[in-house]
Amino acid sequence: VDPIDGTRSFIAGHKDFGTLIALLHNKKPIIGIINCPIHEERWVGIHGQHTTMNGQRVNTSKKENLDQSYLSSTGLYMFENDDFKRGFEKIIDKTRYHRFGGDCYNYGMVASGYIDIVIENMLKAHDYMALIPIIQGAGGTITDKFGEMINFNSDGSVIVSANGKLHRQIIDIINI
Repeated sequence: VDPIDGTRSFIAGHKDFGTLIALLHNKKPIIGIINCPIHEERWVGIHGQHTTMNGQRVNTSKKENLDQSYLSSTGLYMFENDDFKRGFEKIIDKTRYHRFGGDCYNYGMVASGYIDIVIENMLKAHDYMALIPIIQGAGGTITDKFGEMINFNSDGSVIVSANGKLHRQIIDIINI
């Protein structure tokens, strides 16, 4: 449980904070919830089932090219590793639009098809475990910066994209 994902947003009065809840079995997430109370939106992902937002099925976007894609990240302060930050900046240069801020709300927006990519670093298990069944159940891809499946002991890097084709482009660029 992350009771207030986006603590800085919450303190500053921004609306994009939320609560993340994950149910794990053998350290793997089987249920994930993003609850954004100010937006009155709740995404639920259950392993092997389709993700819902407020009870309605949602899908990631169909965009497969970076130059058509919308990218979001909580902020540049999350990129202490210079190599990873340079890779992130390369992705920014190739996308149609990027925005900072959004916290857990960004991931719901990917699941619902409104944005296409979220890249972050320095996250803890309580920040990302709930996201896995939500993103996968909506048709998206979520891995670490090396393209490896995220697990309970991952390094804290998170790359989320609308689909596998877009994801491969990101992983190839970010690791050059």
